[in-house]
Amino acid sequence: MVSERYTINNPTGFHTRPARLFVDTATEVYPACEVKVMKGEKVINGKSIIKMLTLGAKFGEEVVVEVEGEGEAEALKALGEILVTIYKE
Repeated sequence: MVSERYTINNPTGFHTRPARLFVDTATEVYPACEVKVMKGEKVINGKSIIKMLTLGAKFGEEVVVEVEGEGEAEALKALGEILVTIYKE
């Protein structure tokens, strides 16, 4: 299991587009990995678009991503990049 803390850099927060990219990457590219995302006391399944949207991660907030399974280090890096990339509308 690997984990890392990330700061949301998107000025509009972690909204639908980046959440969809995160979930698609987690489920399609890394299907053998379990992905959890934590914000404060809230822990959610990182492979669920509904859960990712209810996380409510806003600009400047920190989240922790935890990945376990085959290719976990690579998955963590890819998913982390999605969290910290600025998405333009």
